[in-house]
Amino acid sequence: MVRDLASLIRLYDGMVEEGLPYYDEEVEVTNLFVTRELVEDALRAGAEVTAADRARLDAADAKLLRRRRRLLRRFPELFEDRPADVPRVYWWWYLDEGPRVREEPVAGAKER
Repeated sequence: MVRDLASLIRLYDGMVEEGLPYYDEEVEVTNLFVTRELVEDALRAGAEVTAADRARLDAADAKLLRRRRRLLRRFPELFEDRPADVPRVYWWWYLDEGPRVREEPVAGAKER
């Protein structure tokens, strides 16, 4: 599982770093968010991650947060039409709620 998770993290990182600045379609951002969901689901299911991959994931998440305002300007409907049943642990779907949206789910995960 570590190898699959590592591949997902690299994919997500590439999407944030190289794709996101050029995305024109909401579906592209949705694919990015779904990829991040797959990473989160694997981690919550107990998949192990190397320190290097954890650092890559954290850096990609930080980049996503820094690009929050641009996402909100370019794709407001993505957040306005967000399904009500999206779990808060998928904090990236809640970027419209401010830059600290990641802090609550991350803090909750560390307490476990």
